[in-house]
Amino acid sequence: MALVCRDCGSHKIESEAKQRLVVKITYADGLEVTYPITPKIQIDFEKFYHKSVLVIDEAGITGTYELAFETQKVHREDLPGGVMPTFDNWAASLDLVSTEAEEIVPFGQTASNPSSSISVLPAESHTAAS
Repeated sequence: MALVCRDCGSHKIESEAKQRLVVKITYADGLEVTYPITPKIQIDFEKFYHKSVLVIDEAGITGTYELAFETQKVHREDLPGGVMPTFDNWAASLDLVSTEAEEIVPFGQTASNPSSSISVLPAESHTAAS
């Protein structure tokens, strides 16, 4: 992905695509939500469940559901009445849960157009005008 200097338009900055883990939750009533699994959620998950997020797929499906539950708790405002049910009641309301890597797209770009340019000011090539 190439970023272009906003001042001169000629300095190109190469950047590797970065990814983050997201959880996709589909409820039996048709509600579908996707949330990033932030570092805070990962730390809270590991402290509470004594499992690493890195091995949840190897530990069976329960770890994936526990991680989704912890993520949904952070976003409980998306649930009816903003009330988070118990884990068992929450799990009973689900249709599907999955985790996947998602590309982090810089502001001004879209995932479908990763080569589009955005304006940035690289610190090493210009100084601010006074």
